[in-house]
Amino acid sequence: MADQERQIRFLYPPFFLLASLLWGLYLDPNRCLSDILPTTSFPAEASKILGLIAGGGIFIIAAGFLIGAVSVLALRLIFFMLGRRRYEASVSAECLKRIWERVHAAELPDTSKALYAVATFDHEIIPKSIHEWVGRRWSAFHTSVHSCTALVLAIVIGSRISIDVSVEWLVTTLIVCAILATNAFWAWRDTMAMIDFQSHRNLTHTEDAGAKTVSA
Repeated sequence: MADQERQIRFLYPPFFLLASLLWGLYLDPNRCLSDILPTTSFPAEASKILGLIAGGGIFIIAAGFLIGAVSVLALRLIFFMLGRRRYEASVSAECLKRIWERVHAAELPDTSKALYAVATFDHEIIPKSIHEWVGRRWSAFHTSVHSCTALVLAIVIGSRISIDVSVEWLVTTLIVCAILATNAFWAWRDTMAMIDFQSHRNLTHTEDAGAKTVSA
């Protein structure tokens, strides 16, 4: 399930990118799709068409990974400017202290290692059902952010290939980005709130069950 969610995280943004470019192309009265992708006769150019389809699949995968990398870089810069060390584990000092005790770390709580402590807490201590819930919310956060990045990149790419960046295209992009950004904000907030809530719980039984499973 987790692998499928990661794949979806990289698949959706390229489709947002392509859809936005097609929308901008549709709104441009001086351009059409054939200007960018010339049409060919099927009987004579069947192999080329199949090659384009295969290449399109490779483009989707590569573009998804690249968009994700750009998004993560942007997130880290934004959170750094906001005075937060990492966006993946933005928990309070009190929450980190509780988590640090639950993961039985020998050293004193270290904010530079908050990501590792939270990841250990999420994957080893939190019950599986809650861990999966956190994973779904985290995937929703990343997918929304990556899709916003894809829409912004579509405007940049569109201007570079001489598609008119019309007001309608910009307004549409801003509206969709606002929706996605709102969804990303709530998904991120829900994830961090759930981690904080779980750190308050007495998870001794869960830890004991996990230890028995490992020893068995």
